[in-house]
Amino acid sequence: MVPGPEDGCLPSTTRFATVLRARRLSAGLTQKELAQLAGIGVRTVRELERARVHRPQCGTLALLADAFGLTGAAREDFTNSVRSVSER
Repeated sequence: MVPGPEDGCLPSTTRFATVLRARRLSAGLTQKELAQLAGIGVRTVRELERARVHRPQCGTLALLADAFGLTGAAREDFTNSVRSVSER
């Protein structure tokens, strides 16, 4: 049996997409507003939230973390959400 979402085992891109979208919504931001705050394109935010980007660039992750105002453990958790279990 292959682990799936019901087991809490999401592929890293799906997990990051879920984390990114949840964080954006909890901040009350649209994709456009987040893109503007982070200094990235709306298309980039959209593709990340749809898990169409398999390995987001470190710079993009840093810009998003900055846009959310993340520091310390919260920032680390956010950036680590993109890594697969085998990379940890």
